[in-house]
Amino acid sequence: MKKSLLLLVALAFPVVITTGTGRAADTSGPKIVHEPGQKKVKFIDEKGRALKELSLAEEKEKIKIKDDDGERFVSKNDAISVNKKFAAFVKNQATVAITSERLQQRQERGGKPVGPQDFVTEMRGTVALYDAFGNVVFERSVPEGTGISDRLVVSNTGTVALITEGRLNDLDREDRLRVYDQSGMELLVYPRPGESEFVPLDISRLSSNGRYLAARVNFDLRGGVKTVFFDLVKPATWKADQALLVYEITDGGIAKSEYNNEEKKEIVPVQINLKNSLGGE
Repeated sequence: MKKSLLLLVALAFPVVITTGTGRAADTSGPKIVHEPGQKKVKFIDEKGRALKELSLAEEKEKIKIKDDDGERFVSKNDAISVNKKFAAFVKNQATVAITSERLQQRQERGGKPVGPQDFVTEMRGTVALYDAFGNVVFERSVPEGTGISDRLVVSNTGTVALITEGRLNDLDREDRLRVYDQSGMELLVYPRPGESEFVPLDISRLSSNGRYLAARVNFDLRGGVKTVFFDLVKPATWKADQALLVYEITDGGIAKSEYNNEEKKEIVPVQINLKNSLGGE
C-alpha cells in the first residue's frame, strides 16, 4: 500500500482543475471560490457575503489499533466548475499502523521497511458535489482500499470525473477513471474490473456540458500512452493513435488538441469531431 500514502501526501496540496469550455461561462449570482493561501473553499452570494466555508487543511491524529500505535491522516482536495456553480470536494482517510507482524512480513519478502507509508492498513475515499449555495448535491464513497487522486474535474452541469488509486488486495490494483452525473449516478468506470492491464494516468479535459471526456491512459506493452475519448451520454469510447495534448472540448464534441511529432520535430495541431469518432450522433 506504499502508493496509497504517497497519494495521500500529494493530496495535501490542493489544486483546481477546470473543464474545457466552448462558450463563456456565466458566473453571475452565487459562486464558489478556491483560496489556496487559506486552504479553503468559499461559497459566496451575489453580494459577496460568505454562505459557507470548507477547510482544505490536512488532519492528523494519534490512534490506537488494538495494542499498537497508529495514526489517521485525512487529506482534502477540490475542483470547481468554470461557471463557479459546482464544486467537488474530496476527502481521503488513511490509517497507519506499524506492527511487529507487518514488519516481519516485509522482512520475509526481502523488503526493508522505509517508513509509515509501508504500513497503510486502511484507505477510504469520498467525493461530495456542492452547489453554489453550499448544499450537498450528492456524496459517494469509492471502493474501500482506494483513495481519490488530485486529478478531478467538474463540468458546468455538475458532472464529476476523477481517478481512484490503490489496492483492493496484494494482487489487484484499483486505478480507475470514474464519472458521476449530478445525481451521483455512476456513468463510467474505466477500465472495468478485471481489465487492470492498463491504467488511467490523467484527465485531459471535460466538456462544459459534461458529455465529452478525454483522458491519458497507459496501455503498457499494448501500445504505450494514448488519449482515450468518451461520450458519456451514448456511452461510447474511442482511442486515439497518440498521446494528445487536449486543450478544449466544445459542447458540440469538437476536440482541439496537438501532439509532438518526434520524427519531424514539430508540434502538430489536431481537431477531432468526436461525434464521428464515437459513432455519430
